[in-house]
Amino acid sequence: MRAASLASQLYAEVTALSRAARIPASDRVKNRQIDELAEATLLLASAPALTIADVVAKLTVLCSRLREDLHPEIRGELLSYLLAESVREDLRLLGGDGPR
Repeated sequence: MRAASLASQLYAEVTALSRAARIPASDRVKNRQIDELAEATLLLASAPALTIADVVAKLTVLCSRLREDLHPEIRGELLSYLLAESVREDLRLLGGDGPR
């Protein structure tokens, strides 16, 4: 069995930190979680994608971030989000089912 790539490991970390950040917590804990999430996301952005699944994982995080801050009335934001989702779907169809 092949070891998980760095991008895959970081995707799992970003996902876990994102979930944890949604749980109510003190300001101190919430600030620490946000800092950890930002750090993990930055590391994911710089990690090489070795497979289509790694690219899909990165796009999944990007789409999530775009969706969180989306203002549909701002056409540029909406178009960027739709394009990112379209690329993610294209990669899925090409055989990169996404993060494991």
